Amino acid sequence: MAHPAAVALALLLLRAKKAGPIRNTIATIFEPVSERGRQGMDELNEQTVNLLSFQQMPTSVFDSQVAFNMLDRYGRGSAKPLEATERRIAAHLRKLLGVHAPMPAMTLVRRQFFTRILFPSI
Repeated sequence: MAHPAAVALALLLLRAKKAGPIRNTIATIFEPVSERGRQGMDELNEQTVNLLSFQQMPTSVFDSQVAFNMLDRYGRGSAKPLEATERRIAAHLRKLLGVHAPMPAMTLVRRQFFTRILFPSI
């Protein structure tokens, strides 16, 4: 099954090609932390809470601070490197596009959307 980002890009590029020739494209893909499953979401939550309380942050999943950051790579000890997902999306997109449209220059960035911060009631 193709990565959802590859499918969306392929549909967009193939439809854009109908309007005229495409010379080149650039795509920035924002990966949600939820792509790393429950463990990734839990780590982000803990990082957010610990960061706001000036405590040591857990880094078992990402091996870097992902709370309040946009990263183009994780730490060396991360469970799954961001580059692996980028290569997977590129491979799927190549297959979907074939010779019908040029491959875009792509960058995958991990973006933090999870902002569940608990404040005491006033």
